[in-house]
Amino acid sequence: MERLKHSGLDIGLLALAHGPPEIENDFREQVRKLDLADRVLQIPFLPHWRVPEFLRSCLAVCCLEQNFPITFHTPIIPLEVLLCGRCLVGSTEVIRKLPNYARLPHGYGCVAIEDVNNVEILSERLGAIVRNPAPAAAVGARGCAFAREMQKEMPFPHALERILETVISGQRMLLTPPDSAEATEAHGDHRFPLTRLAMTALAETGKNGDQSEVRGAMVDLSGARAVLSAIERSMLAGRPGLASLASAVSLEIAIASVESEAAGDVNEESPDPLFGLRSTQWALADEDLAGLLPVRDRRAHILEFDYDVAEFRGAHTMADLPAAPARGPSYIVAFAGGVDGREPLLVDRKTARILQLSDGTRTVAEILEQLSRERLITKKKDEVTWIEGLFAAGLVRLISKEASVPLPKFAHSCGNL
Repeated sequence: MERLKHSGLDIGLLALAHGPPEIENDFREQVRKLDLADRVLQIPFLPHWRVPEFLRSCLAVCCLEQNFPITFHTPIIPLEVLLCGRCLVGSTEVIRKLPNYARLPHGYGCVAIEDVNNVEILSERLGAIVRNPAPAAAVGARGCAFAREMQKEMPFPHALERILETVISGQRMLLTPPDSAEATEAHGDHRFPLTRLAMTALAETGKNGDQSEVRGAMVDLSGARAVLSAIERSMLAGRPGLASLASAVSLEIAIASVESEAAGDVNEESPDPLFGLRSTQWALADEDLAGLLPVRDRRAHILEFDYDVAEFRGAHTMADLPAAPARGPSYIVAFAGGVDGREPLLVDRKTARILQLSDGTRTVAEILEQLSRERLITKKKDEVTWIEGLFAAGLVRLISKEASVPLPKFAHSCGNL
């Protein structure tokens, strides 16, 4: 409150009074001493069914819990704020407890406070909202869309249904999944299901070339390369029908090779998905996006293939594989370092090109102009939203021309495979 008194800003403070009378009296006395009576609104206990009504009346709502001693404690108030479409000002501790919080970057879907005890930073962030409240509505709308999508994926109703069904049927409920860690370890690296399929196919017809090097081998990156060599030798020996297997194994090798690389120079700034927006403004207004500079996540490698990799998705048996993959370019984004458990992404040509152009030297508008010249898009206005989605997904960061930040080193893009 001392900071509020000397801030010079037209900021109000709300106090929800619900406790022993002596505490409420002490609070009011402190307000009077600081000459803040005209800035403080103290209200009595608010019934829970009126909380949304109150939240929607606010410009922004603070949830500043920090260093809470129970680590698995997850407060519900931040979610309520988001669902009400208000601008959430939250501690990073609170925000990171939200599922998929990386899709709610600071300045885009919330305002994140690294240390709520840093009065200077907290006052600066709150003051910026008061001085320029216009972006608050856009931040609240994005946060609301995020929260609604998150609610769709909430698993607890289904879990409760399964528990009730189990109780009614009298069956015993499994506490651990049937696929144990031991089973996964026995089969080797989980990234090579198609390579294991290829090993089985080679073992069934070992007469076509010497396959001894792949029999019983642990399926890892090195083993996958050995399997690919064996397939290529069998093809040279005249065995038909292996082109699809060779393409499948090559696909897994390419992805695993990227994931096995280091994520970047250890001296570089580690990208934090919560702070992927760098701007001189406190938040991103919708009309500001076109002037920002997209910067691709340095861990993201764009892999280009000369066949359709989509045909291998969901393949579990030889019958699931295409006789020969369709020719033509296709693209996968794989992530170096295997950090955050990010799965490879199958993307279209337009998205791959956007990521290639996102090197921090072109604005969103300039990238769309380039795509238009290359005839990859027709309506530039629609594609602004697409780039915004890439930002929310953590594939690119956004920086303003005025924000002085070092550009990262970029992951290379592999050639045709």
